[in-house]
Amino acid sequence: MHALQTALLVVIARCKRPLTNTQARRLKLGRLARPARFGLVGLSGMALNTAIVWVLVRGAHLPVLAASALATEVSILHNFLINDRWTFRAGLHSFTVRQRFLRFNGVALGGLAVTAGLLDLLTNYGRLDLLPANLVAIGGAVAWNYVVNCRLTWRDAAAADRSPLNRRQG
Repeated sequence: MHALQTALLVVIARCKRPLTNTQARRLKLGRLARPARFGLVGLSGMALNTAIVWVLVRGAHLPVLAASALATEVSILHNFLINDRWTFRAGLHSFTVRQRFLRFNGVALGGLAVTAGLLDLLTNYGRLDLLPANLVAIGGAVAWNYVVNCRLTWRDAAAADRSPLNRRQG
């Protein structure tokens, strides 16, 4: 899809006529599609995590910490698979599925640190109530996860080849 959008932008740039309002809206919506998909996948992962924790604690009588760790890893796997097949399906990926999954898992660990750090700062120093602070902290982690995953996990192979870091010095 990203290649299609790029091609469309090139064609539009070569046209003599300006974009109509409808065309401009479609381009803007196209740019929001990937972050929106990422957010929807995250919401479905939260629902899955909650259901698994409930079943493991109430049904299987596992300790909360063990249930939470298992549910989190299942949710991470779920989110990775959906994001890999839906959110970031277009483009040539720089890494194998296994490498992308390991990177995604590492980024999720970073997101955990962002959430915990922001929650601590907002509640202890910002004097924000727990639930609003938690929502802000989760928002910070979502932003972290999206940006870092776009750059590290699902980096487009063509974009990576054009990167100055990948060019050989003459």
